[in-house]
Amino acid sequence: METNNTEPNTTGLQAAIENLIGARRESSDGVVIFNPKEWPKFLVIVLALLIGYYLFNIIIALADFNNYDFIFGLLFLILFTLGPVVWAVYKLIRDRNDYVQIDGHLLSFKDNAKTGEIDLNTVVKISGKKDIKFELDDQSYVVIKLSEMNFNEADRKALVKEIQLRLS
Repeated sequence: METNNTEPNTTGLQAAIENLIGARRESSDGVVIFNPKEWPKFLVIVLALLIGYYLFNIIIALADFNNYDFIFGLLFLILFTLGPVVWAVYKLIRDRNDYVQIDGHLLSFKDNAKTGEIDLNTVVKISGKKDIKFELDDQSYVVIKLSEMNFNEADRKALVKEIQLRLS
């Protein structure tokens, strides 16, 4: 059974929004899993397609376009609507099962085909803006590329906070 662990001073609406959008889930045995939700990104893709369809209908409906303006309008739609949508769908499918899991002092992650585990007892320093870079006590580094895992800024901050909580 998974529960949403929210701050004690959150309102019901804020907790509901965090549950719908947030990536953090805690199981009954204390394992915390950060797996970003895909549905907000899917909604953005659908909205972009609807806007592209609307603009396409406007271009088709205007009969006073000459051939060059019509071609320019179609190229504009392909480059600025269809191109980003195809890229977003590819990233959504590629990154859909990525996660970071914390079980006690063991952090495991999956980024596409790359998986790994880090013993949090060996972490000396955490750094990074978009990604998390762990400096271990044996002078080695492990980087978790959250920017390639569908993590947004709020999810990244919550993950760093959870890791720092486990380190202290």
